[in-house]
Amino acid sequence: MGGRSFHVVDVENCCGTGLPSAAAVEAMFLGYRSVAAVGLADHGVASASRSAIGRIVFSLLPQLRWVPGGSGPDAADLALLGAVDEGHVARRYQRLVIASGDHAFAPLAGRMAATGMEVVVVALRGGLNRELASAATRIAYLPAAASEPVLPPPVPLRRAS
Repeated sequence: MGGRSFHVVDVENCCGTGLPSAAAVEAMFLGYRSVAAVGLADHGVASASRSAIGRIVFSLLPQLRWVPGGSGPDAADLALLGAVDEGHVARRYQRLVIASGDHAFAPLAGRMAATGMEVVVVALRGGLNRELASAATRIAYLPAAASEPVLPPPVPLRRAS
């Protein structure tokens, strides 16, 4: 597994929610680093829908360029797919890492695998579409802690005086 990788990260899908908290995104990226072997020479794109962007602090992987998604259930998927120049990726990288379990990425995975490129799919356990799984050359699952919601500590109730 040598060479450079291009990463395509569907933040909401990997967090398991359409409105991930900054803490959930941080936990997801920590888990992602542990299974995706992100290198210093790697590049890629990450996205979430417009409604989630304001909740995300995105400075966790400097190799990734933020691509804002629009509104709607497939907004981040469409933004990510539109940001991938397949010819450029095939010429400059040895591995494509798709961080999503969504079926929308299956055609991209299939086309890139057909060029001989290694295509790794990183997904939540139980959240990987069969078509995407069959197009991948390797599958890795995010650690369980990455998919668990990270909740803020409870706020103590005020007593009436």
